[in-house]
Amino acid sequence: MTGSSTRLARRRAKLRTARQAAQAATEEVGRLDVELTFSAGRTAALRAELGETPERADALRRSIEATLEYQSKLRTGREQAVRDLVKARERAATAERRYDRAILAELIEREKQRDLAEHAGRGPTSAGNG
Repeated sequence: MTGSSTRLARRRAKLRTARQAAQAATEEVGRLDVELTFSAGRTAALRAELGETPERADALRRSIEATLEYQSKLRTGREQAVRDLVKARERAATAERRYDRAILAELIEREKQRDLAEHAGRGPTSAGNG
């Protein structure tokens, strides 16, 4: 019986070890099933996001292009405004020079008239002394 009980004890030990391994394998399969389910959900979410991304990227690209076009128009408008400003300043300077000349001409004419009026009764010798 000793040989038979030893053989039985070995087989019992092997059975326990095999059952423990089977239980561990079952738990690992369960853990992997949970991981796979999570991974499948994540993959589906990423695919959905990837499906949205091209439209979003296209919309952003169009928005960027529109902004760049607007900036270009603003730059062109600014350059024109600077040219207009330079011309306006030149016209203002020209007008100021003309005004200065007109004032001077008027002052000269008034002074001339005043001087002539003051010296109207005097002779040419008095004019030569002054």
